[in-house]
Amino acid sequence: MAKSLYALVRLAIQVLVAIFAIDSIVSHFRVSYTDSQNHDRLPPSEYRYSSDGSQANDYLRDEAHRSNSAHQRLHDNLKQKSGSNVGFTVTTWASGDRQTQHYTLERSYPDPTDIPSESLLSLVITKDHQSWGRNPTEEPRTIYNFLDFVTNTTLASQQASLAILTASPREFEIYKQILTPHEEDANTPVYYNYPFHRITLVLHPGNTRAPPITNRTSSDDDGEPQQDGNQSRNDRHNVAQHERRAIIAKLRNYLQTVALKHETHLLWLDSDVYKFSSNEMVEKMMRMTRTTDDAEVGVLTARCRLGEPEKTDEWLKTHRDFRLPPPPEGDEEEDERRGVEGGNYEVIAWKLRAQGHYDLNAWRGERVGPNNVEQKGLWKDLTSWEPHPGPDLQILDEAIDKTGDDDVVRLDSVGGTVLMFRADLVRMGLNFATGYFVGMTFEHGEGYDGIETEGVCLLTRSMSRDGKSMCYSMGGSWSVWHTVF
Repeated sequence: MAKSLYALVRLAIQVLVAIFAIDSIVSHFRVSYTDSQNHDRLPPSEYRYSSDGSQANDYLRDEAHRSNSAHQRLHDNLKQKSGSNVGFTVTTWASGDRQTQHYTLERSYPDPTDIPSESLLSLVITKDHQSWGRNPTEEPRTIYNFLDFVTNTTLASQQASLAILTASPREFEIYKQILTPHEEDANTPVYYNYPFHRITLVLHPGNTRAPPITNRTSSDDDGEPQQDGNQSRNDRHNVAQHERRAIIAKLRNYLQTVALKHETHLLWLDSDVYKFSSNEMVEKMMRMTRTTDDAEVGVLTARCRLGEPEKTDEWLKTHRDFRLPPPPEGDEEEDERRGVEGGNYEVIAWKLRAQGHYDLNAWRGERVGPNNVEQKGLWKDLTSWEPHPGPDLQILDEAIDKTGDDDVVRLDSVGGTVLMFRADLVRMGLNFATGYFVGMTFEHGEGYDGIETEGVCLLTRSMSRDGKSMCYSMGGSWSVWHTVF
């Protein structure tokens, strides 16, 4: 009897081992990548992507289907671009406290020895789901809108890669699910085969240095502590610019260092840039960002517009009874006149805020330095210096006036809404200045100007053949558009 019981137990153990082995083999062939995390789980269900309370999976699914026709075109083009379905691998890394994480998905080349001679890495930094911006009377933009925008305006799949950095752990998980191939079901966001050769996702909290003790802390929509300098999208231009821009510079440097591989060009885009003046603009920028007899272009930008007044006119034609509300009284914000979010009054922002060139950090000429009191405040990290334009300073709109679409105009400073870099300069040390480099001393440290993107042009001087800036702007009508909100 004991022997029979022993034999039955032994048989049961053997069956369990066999089942486990078969399940392991099936699981191995079910996926074509190795990763220790479960990529098919959504973030907590209380996460909200929109103001109407939609849950993340529902909203993402609706947003994806909303642009089905665009994705169908991508599907049709993908076979032509790729030639065949190629395999991919995923690699991950996390710091000890898991606050910083890397996730890279890379597709295999049909011929591993056939690396394109020209290729592009597009990079973007986000804080959370609001970073994609919004235009009047439209739904908030999402990661899907941005992916559609990039895939329809950049290169073929083997030549285009993408890198996104976010400070939100929830967004990081959602981006992984959206961009990693998986079988669609009711519990996962819709996946589309976006034609990127490599996708790099980085989670970074942005706490690059200890804040001044005078700073308070608050919580963002992720429930994570943060400094006032990065608290709200609406307040992002009202805080002391020094700390904010220093952090952005460090995060830009971090992302391009992690993500850059064999690419020949890098394209930096603000997350709320949503349109190019032409779908051929990116390829044109790549052709222009090179050394010729006439210009040594290492960094190239373009006019960034805010608002589309013609859309206001279109809207007003179908709303004949609309009247512009009276201006607000007292110290009320201009935004008060537009009513509730998404309301009719909001469309007026397309005209009220319209600007020919939104990014005022792109200019040529000289800026006057701070006075003694302002400089002492900067050395003590207690204030932010407001630049004073010199008599010959020209903002980008003035600098490119009366130029043609094939012209490039040298600048002394660039902004960050759209930037094309030559990758060889990045490999040689070109980066974003993490402090005020102009006026820096050994005794006091930081100076008063040249932080983040403005410092880029300073660094190119030491790499150029004539000792001058290698930063340029496209001339003529070339433009990108930035969301109003």
